[in-house]
Amino acid sequence: MIKKVVLTLVLCSVLLGVGLWAGLTWMFGSGAEAALADFDSSGGGDGDESELFLQVTNDNYQRGFLSSQAETHLGVPGDDEDGDGIPDEALVLRHQIFHGPLAVTPDGVIPCSNHIVTTIDLDRLPEKARESLREVFGEVVPLTIRTTTGMNRAATTSVEISPFAYEDAESGGRFEYDGLKADFRILAGEDSLESLVGDATLGGWKITSETGKFSAAPGKASVDFQDERLLKGQVTLGEVSGTGATLSGRLGEVSLTFDQEKVGEVVPLFLGDSRLAFENLELSFGGEDMMIRDGEILVKSGHNDDQVHGSVRYGVGGLVIPASLAGPMIAFLPAMEKGLAVELGGRGIDLERLQSTIQKAQEMQEVQMSSLQQAMSGEATNLEEMSEYQAAMREYLREFIGLLRPGAEMYQRLEIKGRSGESHAQVTLGMTGDRALMEMATLRDIIGSLAGDASIKVSKADLPPEQVAGMAAGLAAAGFLRDTPTDIIGDAKLTDGILHLNGQPTPLIDALGPQLDEPISWDALLSTAAIGAGK
Repeated sequence: MIKKVVLTLVLCSVLLGVGLWAGLTWMFGSGAEAALADFDSSGGGDGDESELFLQVTNDNYQRGFLSSQAETHLGVPGDDEDGDGIPDEALVLRHQIFHGPLAVTPDGVIPCSNHIVTTIDLDRLPEKARESLREVFGEVVPLTIRTTTGMNRAATTSVEISPFAYEDAESGGRFEYDGLKADFRILAGEDSLESLVGDATLGGWKITSETGKFSAAPGKASVDFQDERLLKGQVTLGEVSGTGATLSGRLGEVSLTFDQEKVGEVVPLFLGDSRLAFENLELSFGGEDMMIRDGEILVKSGHNDDQVHGSVRYGVGGLVIPASLAGPMIAFLPAMEKGLAVELGGRGIDLERLQSTIQKAQEMQEVQMSSLQQAMSGEATNLEEMSEYQAAMREYLREFIGLLRPGAEMYQRLEIKGRSGESHAQVTLGMTGDRALMEMATLRDIIGSLAGDASIKVSKADLPPEQVAGMAAGLAAAGFLRDTPTDIIGDAKLTDGILHLNGQPTPLIDALGPQLDEPISWDALLSTAAIGAGK
């Protein structure tokens, strides 16, 4: 008796488990169909800017028990002569959807909501594109996307581009590519992306022909995005080198790093550091060698006490240029042999005002995109729309100029490292007082509110003697430069409308004349600038 009861309980448990699994599988499949239907821009959507250039249409959903199939058509909006709501010339993606909670997939049994395998439908491509892809990939699937959705809004996505080799029978050339593999972990919020974390392996490539050989080493990438408050990542591209009939060269590893944090709440403004750098770029042609060492673009930004500061720096660690290419610059090459850099920056920008300026720029862009959408659909732009754009431009310019307030400061610096010495030139200009730029009535008011300084130091060791003599004589006569045994130096300071050159005052306001007291019509200036930008 007890055995029968136990057997009955086990059987009921199994049947209940099977029934529960079957019910959940059907429910999860229904959820996949609903989610796919929501991801469709063919019905007009919310007017997203991307819909101007790309129409996403889901079609042909075929429901199954363990798995379902569906298609996504990616095409140009308006390309629908047959009126079926699907672009006529479209890239078709095929989805094989395996239902959870225990999805039985080609990759094994996966506990999930749904597991989706997406590929390109080669048979639905235009004939020329289909032939080209099959020449390159043969029977191998070119692109595969695997997405596994969790029980909440989490998902993991794997993107894979297959390796391939292509030979051109006519030229004898060959191109080989190692493929690409990327994995991302995504968490979606109610109406935004909460997080995206992932990494990728970027395959190397090789080109060979009768005249030469070029190749690139593999690279890698990573990204970490958290709830519109953090954006970090790195992209590294491997060394590229090659030898041709008349040219050979090498570009060392290229790297991009970024580390940004969101500040403010009005707009998604990210501040932090970004750096793009490359190792030596070497070129050789006609027996001549050229090299640029250690290139860098460095962007830094941050804020404190609601004041934003930032800078961008362009620099190289040195230049080697053959005389045949330098031309008249050959005499100056020793002065920059060990590197040069230019840096632009600013500080003291009000954070709240900066967010307002960005918001006005976005509003102006929305008006511009609306006009572009009408133009693409063949509708003529009317005078009312032009006036709306000019009004948005005027408001943006007003906010932008409004950034120039007391405490705001901008600077520019040039650094040159020569074979025997260093040179530099720097200019800083800021605003003092208690009035913003647009609150000033005359040019006299503006000049009186400016404070700045400039300095220059030119090492004479690596410059041609005749150039040194001409520079020293001409600019020293103007009172700006002084000649020393090793350098040409100078400094200038502007304060209260008086310009000091090497300590000697020059009344700048008095020198500019009575036009300084002419009233400034800011509204007229903004309107004129907006009309000019709208043409």
